[in-house]
Amino acid sequence: MGIPDYQSIMLPLLKFLADFREYSFRETVEGLAREFKLTDEERKLLGIEKLPESLKDSLDAFEYDELTKKIFGKEFKELYLEVKRKEVQEFEKAKNNGKEREWEINKYLFC
Repeated sequence: MGIPDYQSIMLPLLKFLADFREYSFRETVEGLAREFKLTDEERKLLGIEKLPESLKDSLDAFEYDELTKKIFGKEFKELYLEVKRKEVQEFEKAKNNGKEREWEINKYLFC
């Protein structure tokens, strides 16, 4: 499918927003890009950056982002990455044992 025009975007946009949740502009654009199955080339042409698909991918992007280094400082950023990467390892271990749900409940609800 090619890049959709205004009229063909409206119904999918309304369906995307039908749950009455609050979405950022970026989340909305990403949702529509997925709905229309835009290729990487079409995304690039429209200036749509693909969002990371996992916490690991997000941490990799965060690590190499220079703006976040300026905002948070090198020490905080390194510590944050260390803690979150350890969390990813713990989750993967729980997932491999079929206990990811229990891990999430204990980690985030009963901290």
